[in-house]
Amino acid sequence: MDIQQIRDRKSYYQDKYYNTLRAEQAKDVTFYNDTFAVPQLSTLSVKSRTGEGARKVDEPTDILSTGKLTVTRPQRKDTALETEKATAVGKYFNETFVPSLVRRNPNPVHTFLKNQFLYGEAWIHPVHNETWVVRPITKDGLPVLLVLSNPLNIFPSPNESDDGIPEHVIVVYERLPWVVKSLYPAWSDPKAVERRKEQAGKEETTLWLEYWDKDVRYFEADGEPVLKGGIQDNIYGFVPFVHKISGYGTDAPDGKPEDRVVGRLRKYRDQLKRDCAIVSDMDSIMHNFADRSIDVQAIDDQHSVPKDFRDKYQIGTGLIHELPYGFTVTRAVQELLEPQYFQYYYNLKQDIRGSLPAVLSGEPMGQSGRLQDISLTTAMKLFEQQIKNTEYAFETAFSMVLKMFDRVPKLSPISESDIDKYYTVEVSLKGDDPLENERLSS
Repeated sequence: MDIQQIRDRKSYYQDKYYNTLRAEQAKDVTFYNDTFAVPQLSTLSVKSRTGEGARKVDEPTDILSTGKLTVTRPQRKDTALETEKATAVGKYFNETFVPSLVRRNPNPVHTFLKNQFLYGEAWIHPVHNETWVVRPITKDGLPVLLVLSNPLNIFPSPNESDDGIPEHVIVVYERLPWVVKSLYPAWSDPKAVERRKEQAGKEETTLWLEYWDKDVRYFEADGEPVLKGGIQDNIYGFVPFVHKISGYGTDAPDGKPEDRVVGRLRKYRDQLKRDCAIVSDMDSIMHNFADRSIDVQAIDDQHSVPKDFRDKYQIGTGLIHELPYGFTVTRAVQELLEPQYFQYYYNLKQDIRGSLPAVLSGEPMGQSGRLQDISLTTAMKLFEQQIKNTEYAFETAFSMVLKMFDRVPKLSPISESDIDKYYTVEVSLKGDDPLENERLSS
């Protein structure tokens, strides 16, 4: 793999293979941000946004991300030494790594779940913290950083392992030039003059490209390699990316990525358009009724409306108008909404929100705590796939963390003998449930 082959592959993925998928994901983002077009609205209507797209993504994310990540290391043998090693690894993750990880802004667990619902896929990119290597005395942060990359920036090989590790990954996004320069001082910033002309008055950015496979890595900014020697060996020995898809899509016979990777909003776009259109029409009618225009008409041909009437006549509350004889002033006829309209909108709202059980929105279900607990447990089953995806992804990411501890000098806070070239861990994402604990203990 040479540099030109990497660039050619990037162009193919970006312009052809993933082009439709990225367009669909970008469209979903407009429904999340409430910036989507509503063509059925007239230009006279007040456009009222309802936030229902964000609600469909944020509510399940907020509920599921309250769970606690717990890491265990299965034992290879039932011996005291294996128990000691498993305890040491589990203790480090549960008492040091995970607590520091979830304190980050934003919370990586929350971001991983949200990306599944919004984009239909989520990524974790483990990369070792270089300060632990070059400044081992003043170590800052975690030894391995878990970067929750935006799916719109990642273009992976279509082939990946059962654990969600692609054969290779290309990452493309805009970065600030001064950030690139601070990390790679030898970078010459080849397009500085051209960029200042094109991006005058805007925040300047440079196009960043990364390539990873199990053997090599390559980084460039504005077409100039930034790593010494251009293409470097990948010291990890694996592709440091973990990929999971939401499960809302299907495996199409032709293998199109836009059929496999589907976010939660794609199938609700028409409902969200209707929601915005109908509430906008309702608001427009109410506004028009409250601010009705007036009709001014002369009583006969011998009289006329004064030319300065528009400037002098004021519409408001508590005003007194003394009108000369010869013309009449009446409020324009404007009808209010009939009850059927409100019922129609209520039914639509129920359809939109019905995909999320009421118990997950905090509404009580039933008259007893046990019934509430059963309702919550049943509702959570709707998102079992996304929970499992998160557990499996962090299992694989934590396994990569242990491999990096072994392969990057001066990095590991765990002894080499405790890791013992055994990198398997198990992760659970579950909240502390007092009712469940009581049932298990009885």
